[in-house]
Amino acid sequence: MNAKTKKRTVAENGDTGEDSVLATMVSNGEDLGPMVRLAFETGKPESLLQQLKNLVRKKEVEIEELCKLHYEEFIVAVDELRGVLVDAEELKTELSSDNYRLQQVGSALLMKLEELIESSFYPALKAVDLIEKVYLQNIPVRTVKLLIERRLPVLKSHIEKKVCSEVNEWLVHIRSAAKDIGQTAIGYAASARQREEDMARQRKAEEQSSLGLEDFTYMLDVEEIDENSVQKFDLTPLYRAYHIHTCLGIQEQFRDYYYKNRFLQLKSDLQISSAQPFLESHQTFLGHVAGYFIVEDRVFRTAGGLLSPTELETMWETAVAKVTQVLGEQFLHMDAASHFLLVKDYVTLFGATLRQYGYNWAPVLETLNSSREISWAAATNH
Repeated sequence: MNAKTKKRTVAENGDTGEDSVLATMVSNGEDLGPMVRLAFETGKPESLLQQLKNLVRKKEVEIEELCKLHYEEFIVAVDELRGVLVDAEELKTELSSDNYRLQQVGSALLMKLEELIESSFYPALKAVDLIEKVYLQNIPVRTVKLLIERRLPVLKSHIEKKVCSEVNEWLVHIRSAAKDIGQTAIGYAASARQREEDMARQRKAEEQSSLGLEDFTYMLDVEEIDENSVQKFDLTPLYRAYHIHTCLGIQEQFRDYYYKNRFLQLKSDLQISSAQPFLESHQTFLGHVAGYFIVEDRVFRTAGGLLSPTELETMWETAVAKVTQVLGEQFLHMDAASHFLLVKDYVTLFGATLRQYGYNWAPVLETLNSSREISWAAATNH
């Protein structure tokens, strides 16, 4: 009787040999497939199911005992976890708030830089350079540092585009102003020549008066002309753009850009229109060329290496070749000496004007001299 009771109790507690084997296999994570297959093959699945139930009950008892043993520690851990969750939420809120404020500060800084760029390029570039080389490394918040770091190249590019836009506007303006600059300078040359002729006549009259050959003295009221006024054109956008590109380390790129664009303008200005007689258009044509080279002389002398001597010489040789070609062709078609003399006079003034700026106009003068025979032949025929 006692033996039966003991056996039943052991069975209920899951202490049979089969239960121990099953428990060991589950604990070791072994495959239960062969045991399940064997139970069905031998027709004893109920026995296996009972063993599994016993194992489950045993594990539940172990879990319950473990929980009772560590109950207080578990409660403390749960409370601590709740505290951590609260702290984490507060930290998250603080980080979000700090990030928002930093974003505002960073955005305000970038906006100030952009405003500075719009109003003054060089101070803006200095500010960007200062931030990049000094302050950027000391920003403790990585998000803000990355934000500013990503924006700096954008700001530099924006500055470059803005100054290039100014230069493009200047190129359009200076080309349209070249004719007036050149014709004004040629006008001053004509006035200077006229003054010299008047002075010569005055001296001659004074000599005749002193010899008693005339009973009057020729008086000349010479008006002073401000010849510097011919040079009143603004190169500020060009100076600024070249300086900005130099600060950015891409001055060669800007030199090339300027030279190519001005050379293209020169080639375009050297084309004459067949719709208008040269007798009517020669002053505009030569005035435009003169104005172009007066501007380039100023750029060469004052822009700090923007234009090289070789580049200026290439421009001038191109212009001389085209002007001599045009004059030679036009003189061949002139059938009136008066027309030739009219154009010749203006070409002489054109050459005298540019000679004051150091340009060699000998090839143009040779064209005039070689064309004299044409004018004399035309005069003889008329």
